[in-house]
Amino acid sequence: MNIDQLPFWQRPYFWELVDVHEVPTWQKAWHVSRWTGEKVFQGMEFVGEIVADVLGLNDSRYQWVIDAAENDEARRKAEAEIEELRAKELRHEALQAHSRDLDLSEGGLIKSESGDPGARSEITKGTVADVERE
Repeated sequence: MNIDQLPFWQRPYFWELVDVHEVPTWQKAWHVSRWTGEKVFQGMEFVGEIVADVLGLNDSRYQWVIDAAENDEARRKAEAEIEELRAKELRHEALQAHSRDLDLSEGGLIKSESGDPGARSEITKGTVADVERE
């Protein structure tokens, strides 16, 4: 392919060619200035992107709505986790209370069937003092 048929921005620089000594001075100056301009433009573009990010110009126009929705969702998840932990703790406490009641009934201290809370049936294991200490 002939280099002269390519658009100027796709042509190789003179230092990429084999015979750099045969290139005229004006063409060398043109290639150096083109290369320098390209690098300056790339640097300005990079700095512009950084400045736009810092100033928030790349954000959505309604980014505050998106952020608020994300914060609400995070708060709802945290509240659900707290409620789940509370329910788990209540179930654990109820299970311990039920287990304690079963231990008392298996230990021989059983409420009488007469309905009188002060009346107790015969103790088969342990003593009343042992049960009350638990």
